[in-house]
Amino acid sequence: MTLDYASALPDLSLPAPAAVGAGVAGAIWKAYLLYVLGHPGAGDLLAKAVRSLDPTALLAGIDDNPEPWWANELLILHALQSYVSLSKDADLQNTIGRCVEFHLAEIQPDHATNEPWAIHAFVLHPQGETSAGALLHAAMVQGGGSLTPVASLIVRDALHCLTNVNAYP
Repeated sequence: MTLDYASALPDLSLPAPAAVGAGVAGAIWKAYLLYVLGHPGAGDLLAKAVRSLDPTALLAGIDDNPEPWWANELLILHALQSYVSLSKDADLQNTIGRCVEFHLAEIQPDHATNEPWAIHAFVLHPQGETSAGALLHAAMVQGGGSLTPVASLIVRDALHCLTNVNAYP
């Protein structure tokens, strides 16, 4: 089977309305997976997405439910942090840092999800240790004291990326 690279890359325009957050998260993850598989244009697309964070990927309005907005933000942040870690781009890491700062100030990640999405983005931020711990704790509680298979995959991706990261200068 041959992958049609011309149609494989999703169309990403950030920031996007929070109401379409699940679709944006899916598109970001598709681009990240294509990057990992070696797609020639996926890195440029992801770098553009990181540079478009303002400071987040989604814009929420008064009528948006905060929990799905936060959950989609964490899904997006996870994939973008993974890309930035693997690309070793310090400038992009600083942009991710501003996004993490927003989340630290405005949300409680463990209220948005029971999965440890974006745990590595919080670990890498100088003030993110408590949020990273809360995400891991919520995932452990969800799994009855151990990580579920999904949480285990999320943490494995985060650990893989942490071993390749070019952290904050």
